Amino acid sequence: MKILVTGASGFIGRNLCEALSKEHFVIGIGSKDAQIKDIEYHKIDITDYSSLEKLFQLHKFDVIYHLASVTFHDDIVNRKQNTLNISLRGSENLVILVNKYCNNAKFVYSSTGKVYGGGIKQPIDEYTPVNPTNPLGKSKYITERVIDYYSGDNPSNRFIIFRIFNVYGYGQRDSFVIPHIIGHVKENKVIPLGNLEDYRDYIYIKDLIDCMISVIENDKTAENSNIEIYNIGSGKAYCVKDILTIIEKLIGKKIEIRIKQEKIRKDETSIEYSDSNKAKKAFNWEVKTSLETGLKEILNIEGLIK
Repeated sequence: MKILVTGASGFIGRNLCEALSKEHFVIGIGSKDAQIKDIEYHKIDITDYSSLEKLFQLHKFDVIYHLASVTFHDDIVNRKQNTLNISLRGSENLVILVNKYCNNAKFVYSSTGKVYGGGIKQPIDEYTPVNPTNPLGKSKYITERVIDYYSGDNPSNRFIIFRIFNVYGYGQRDSFVIPHIIGHVKENKVIPLGNLEDYRDYIYIKDLIDCMISVIENDKTAENSNIEIYNIGSGKAYCVKDILTIIEKLIGKKIEIRIKQEKIRKDETSIEYSDSNKAKKAFNWEVKTSLETGLKEILNIEGLIK
């Protein structure tokens, strides 16, 4: 199959490209220069319609994974116009071009569990009312509606929205909580942290990639609808204190932390975790990695444990 991955140079993108390239021809695009093994990579800004169209004219893609977005919390909050432009205009360009140049294609968009705003009950399933409370959730939900708006323009294509909860794994930027903690542990530094007791759903990168690839291999709902939404998470909730406790157990020593007021996010909810049974049934997929196993693998790669 011929597959396009936007945001290919990002954390999820690199892992997805590596897994896909074993059996498929993969073209990755991103806004920065990058070298990614075993794929064809192009520096293309998704807000540049003309450059995107040239790519679609050359290639009739079977699957498009749309991962390109602003994900760092401070960038989203401080540069809202840029965030919305990339999410909204870039996604609009892609959906229009998919419908214009591709037939019988699958378009997979990486949204977020933040669209639920914490949800009215736990765990959160796809029937939970959408109520985003922070800029990430709001921008992603707006983009979901844009995709839905254009989704019927080519009835042969199918659009899949993955509402992904907190993904983690080796190689993730240290602006995210788990690599932030492990990076400071590696340097034997006091860890500055904010919210310690907000419970979140952490899904290991390998489990997420398995689910994404299963869209190609095991999709059992392809004939049901032109557009479908799936929650992707572990189905379990942990707080930062839990993560610290697990890491302390694995490395065999106490971790020193310091609470910093500027790191406390007031636009967050106390608990949110997913019900991903819809995706499990649709794609014959299961979460295989516990939080402790995932953390152990990262710590091992970092040389902190054997």
